[in-house]
Amino acid sequence: MHENFFHNVKVYYEDTDAGGIVYYANYLKFLERARTEALVTLGFNNKKIKDDFGAQIIVKSCNIEYKISAHLEDELTIRSFVKSITKTSFFMNQFIKRGEDLIVEAKVHLVFVNKEGKPIKIPGTLFQDFKPEVEALNRETEKDVRDTMRETESRIEDDMSKLEERLSTRLQEALDNPLVGN
Repeated sequence: MHENFFHNVKVYYEDTDAGGIVYYANYLKFLERARTEALVTLGFNNKKIKDDFGAQIIVKSCNIEYKISAHLEDELTIRSFVKSITKTSFFMNQFIKRGEDLIVEAKVHLVFVNKEGKPIKIPGTLFQDFKPEVEALNRETEKDVRDTMRETESRIEDDMSKLEERLSTRLQEALDNPLVGN
């Protein structure tokens, strides 16, 4: 899988409520489509996983945050990537955007299960495809966090300097112009 997999979706009338706003549950459908297409980039699909490995990928949990609404005929882009992986499951982060506007952010926990619904190890080929992507993404994320922290520290230092300067100026003004009682 690519570190970031992108899938485009157009909002149709069937996806919206009477006001032309995407019905909240339909975002889950969009996310599922993007995850399915991401598997295809690995040369897999849900049918192949079931036929070749006797397994299915199920959603164990989904934490979804709705930021703003999407509307009828919007063109949406869904970015998906594997955040972490264990022997039996993996976590994906997914973002739905309209241009630069973030519509939805989701964290999805996916588990491989057998036909009885019991968790099983991720098939070796899939695990091997996921693992390097997760490691590369984690290195990239750590670098981004360090860069962001440096930028934030620099902004805080600048803001503190400006604040100290303003306080000093106001204090001096107060000392120079004491209030005179009547």
